[in-house]
Amino acid sequence: MREPYNPARLRVGLVAVDRADMQPSDAGGADDPTLTAYLDAAAGLAAKGAQLVVLPEKIEALADTAAACARTRFSDWARDHREPLLVGVWVVMADYSENRA
Repeated sequence: MREPYNPARLRVGLVAVDRADMQPSDAGGADDPTLTAYLDAAAGLAAKGAQLVVLPEKIEALADTAAACARTRFSDWARDHREPLLVGVWVVMADYSENRA
């Protein structure tokens, strides 16, 4: 008799934070209130057993340099929490903008 198929399961946490400030005073930095709110919510999901935390697309509009700061902040969070984190940001440059994950 064959064992029933049992695929590996991944607990995914989806974050939704009700903030309207897409262009904060410290975009991407340590005092960015939007990123802080999302990362706090992500920590709560990780503590509840999420194995991957996903933040929404375009959580914030960031200039290219601010996006680099935010990327460092997200990477630090993922390393410190030992948790994969998928984040969407809207990067605005002089001649175009793009979504990045």
